Amino acid sequence: MSLPVNPRALARKLSDGIHGKLEFDFANERGHSFGEHYLHGTLNEILASNIDHHRWTLEPNYAAPALQDPNITSGRKRELDFAITSKASGEDRTKAGLEARETRVAIEAKWSTSSHCREENILSDLCRPSLVASSETPTACYFVLAGPKSSVRNLLQKGLFSAHGAKGQRLLHAPPRDSASHFSLTTTGGQHGLLSSSKLTRLSEKVPSVPPKISTRPATPGQKDTPNWSVFTWHVFPPGRDSHS
Repeated sequence: MSLPVNPRALARKLSDGIHGKLEFDFANERGHSFGEHYLHGTLNEILASNIDHHRWTLEPNYAAPALQDPNITSGRKRELDFAITSKASGEDRTKAGLEARETRVAIEAKWSTSSHCREENILSDLCRPSLVASSETPTACYFVLAGPKSSVRNLLQKGLFSAHGAKGQRLLHAPPRDSASHFSLTTTGGQHGLLSSSKLTRLSEKVPSVPPKISTRPATPGQKDTPNWSVFTWHVFPPGRDSHS
């Protein structure tokens, strides 16, 4: 089954559509409403307008099967902020029918000044779509970061998101760079991992398994050198498979 959207086109629409709405609403004195709920509402509008609802279902807060630990049977399931799934066969809403759906788009999003926009939460936001992308093919996966321009810039320059090594490699490169970043989270195969044992322990509590690497590629937005707001979208994909960027 093909993807419900063109991955490159959708990434551009997410960045440009969110940015355009931020500027429009800010000009109309609505900046007081900006935050993670606002961002998720805007994402919902864009995604809902770009799929064929006869074939696909938009699922906010979707408990993707790839994120669940079979040993945990109680409590809230691990969720993606948004997923686009195939329709259950014949609109079968039984448990078996719903589980037969396939995740085709996975999206995590953060507002840069939110209390939730912390290093370890962003890491888990990157791990979740990476795990989904590794378990199901084809799946287009994204991480979206939006907020005040200075806040986004500062976030991407400190801690785990600062430049590492002689080549200045980053976990999340921002445009205009358009090449992929492959970052080792765990120490395997002679490659030194980015995370300390304590950070790995905390991260492992939020995902069923920590992927050894996180691979991302920034989408190129239509807006450049924006005055007030920054919106970046990254493709998240398994190492060795950059087919949707």
